[in-house]
Amino acid sequence: MIISSGMRGLLIVTALNQVLFWADNDCLVSYLRTEVVCNNTNLTAHDSHSPDWSGSSKCHDKQFVLDTATKQNGIQTTITALVQLVVYSFLGAMSDSFGRRPLILASLFGWVLNMALLWFNAAFAHHFYIVAASTIVRNMMTAITPVTSAMIADLTSEEHRSDAMSLNYMSNAAGMIPGFGVGVYILHLNLTNYSAVWAAEGAASVLVLIIGYSVLEESRPKLHRQQSRAELSCRSLNPAKGIHIIFKHRHILWTAVAIIFCTCGLIGFIVIWASFLMGTRGWNQTYAALPAVAIQFFIMGGAFFNLRLVKLVSLGDSDSDSDNESDSTSDSAVIVTVKVSVQ
Repeated sequence: MIISSGMRGLLIVTALNQVLFWADNDCLVSYLRTEVVCNNTNLTAHDSHSPDWSGSSKCHDKQFVLDTATKQNGIQTTITALVQLVVYSFLGAMSDSFGRRPLILASLFGWVLNMALLWFNAAFAHHFYIVAASTIVRNMMTAITPVTSAMIADLTSEEHRSDAMSLNYMSNAAGMIPGFGVGVYILHLNLTNYSAVWAAEGAASVLVLIIGYSVLEESRPKLHRQQSRAELSCRSLNPAKGIHIIFKHRHILWTAVAIIFCTCGLIGFIVIWASFLMGTRGWNQTYAALPAVAIQFFIMGGAFFNLRLVKLVSLGDSDSDSDNESDSTSDSAVIVTVKVSVQ
């Protein structure tokens, strides 16, 4: 497989985007702890390198800080899922109409806005609402994941598409490694103010945006973009359309439900294993019930997978029946043609 210049630029931008994402993700978990404020002044303050340090210079109650930061992180995760559910539903139509390159550049610009909001919050505002707003902005601009797949389909032939997808996943992994490293190093510093961190990551986001502008090439032909733009309507941008498609094709719904149940089962086993390794909680009745719950989730997931397979088999049988009918029709047509020619 020969890697074109457009594909090479896409792989570079994908890797750099992963560096930003994982460094930001790791830092954000620790940053939420530093912004927690409480009124409990009876506890003794600890040094930032002490194992008893709460993680916030504004609250010395370690358990309260951990609980609050965990709750805020859960809110952020929920916002991320909701925004992506809405935005991803019409990104395909937008990229067909306006091109792949502008949407990926808009996604990189979203990182710059995200870092600017986080820096402003760490330096001046100190409010969780601004962190939530930065999460919304970042995920509204998160076009790089779905549009990347469409760009790969444009840049590669069908026989080389699987190789290109593998290279894309490899570039993702290559970006995750330094991203995790940067995030873990910053966590190790036990900072009490993250304004310098967000300023540095904002500068890195600007650099990645400049690199993306330089190396990315538009993969969708101009004529195709014009045709898609002429057909673009509010109906094609309807976020509920993707959800409607899932419920219309039930085998897709069964697959999604099966994956959710199996994931819940896997999480149950992971929680059990982590409780043994960490030893932070006793083995109470709740944890004793987890194996049974996890097994039930796996059984339900398998049942939904079976429903999906039955649906696919039935679809395959109907297709084969229609193929057989068409074959028999064509055979009879050939026989009739032969008889007429002999006469």
